Amino acid sequence: VTLTFVIIERSGGDIGISWSVENLPEPQEVGRGKGDLIASLVFIGLMLAALIWDQTRAFIRIDGESIAVLNPELWPWAMTGLIGLLVLEAIFALVLYARGGWNFMMAAANTVLSMAFFSWFITLLVRGDLFSAKFINLWSENGVQGDSLYTLAVIFGFGVAVISIWDIIDGWVKANRANQTAESKRGALA
Repeated sequence: VTLTFVIIERSGGDIGISWSVENLPEPQEVGRGKGDLIASLVFIGLMLAALIWDQTRAFIRIDGESIAVLNPELWPWAMTGLIGLLVLEAIFALVLYARGGWNFMMAAANTVLSMAFFSWFITLLVRGDLFSAKFINLWSENGVQGDSLYTLAVIFGFGVAVISIWDIIDGWVKANRANQTAESKRGALA
């Protein structure tokens, strides 16, 4: 299609339409679309399903024995806290969609949620309560030494930190862009 218009323009043909930069649409605020909302809610649903599956059926089965990844002793209190955070994350996604986009208040709320998730995981990881004893023994029985387990825990903790920091930065960048777009619209109207 572009090639056709280039040929018509270069050959001096007239298609009856004049075009200029002013014909371009105004930039739209980067908001949360329905696809973002659906993706967030599906991810949260999968997380909840994974938590319940790990505790009821387990992801690892060896010789008919179920081995949970997460410590079963985290039920009910610590897991209730995590499920509560996931519910708050779902509410956040719904509010963000209903609002139509980011602002600094939403970025602050996102920061609080991300820090709460980070705190939940890192506290349990550092205390040695996050993973089940059977899961850790499975690694040890297969030749993974204590230093290697420590290294894996550090890598896991670093991964949780990177995801949390990325989520926080992403929220503030989106809020800043939405603010700049709103200011430029106000400036254009003035």
